Amino acid sequence: MGVWVAIGISLAALIFAMAVYTEVATMNTVQVPADLTQQLNNLQSIIGSMPAVNQTPTTRNVLVEWAMDAAGLDSFTPNLIVVNQGDTVALTFINNDTGDGHTFTLISGSYNFQINLTANGLQNSLTGQNFTTPPTNNSPGVTITGSAGNLTGVGSFVATNPGVYRFLCVYHRFMYGYLVVLPNSAYSP
Repeated sequence: MGVWVAIGISLAALIFAMAVYTEVATMNTVQVPADLTQQLNNLQSIIGSMPAVNQTPTTRNVLVEWAMDAAGLDSFTPNLIVVNQGDTVALTFINNDTGDGHTFTLISGSYNFQINLTANGLQNSLTGQNFTTPPTNNSPGVTITGSAGNLTGVGSFVATNPGVYRFLCVYHRFMYGYLVVLPNSAYSP
């Protein structure tokens, strides 16, 4: 029971931190407030010191879609993914945006995973130019299907290290979410 209480407290802290960050983002503030950084560091510490779950690693099928939030900003739905250490994350990322390309990019800690969903005619929001080539820089094994306005990318990675990791869209600085990897005593690399 204690493990689940700790998990609940940790997730509540993470959700609070994300809500604060969203408020800052919608005010067009480019700096992350110091207290948010401290809260995320505290959450990372809490997860690192939690009693480990003891579950056989499994494959977690995760569907993430591009969406617009209430403030009209690009966002991930869901923007919080929780898995156990050792789980294989089989990720399907959908971009139904008819205007912009989007990525699911997890380059944090030991993770280096990306699905780049761009297509001819979609805009690169960083440059203001339209894409004219197929998507590049996808992680090994990622497959892309569809066309502008209806793109799907599928790929997977193993959640090897416990902690809190930020994923984002490289084309939209306020499009982000968090991967929470819970410690798992049943996992051995």
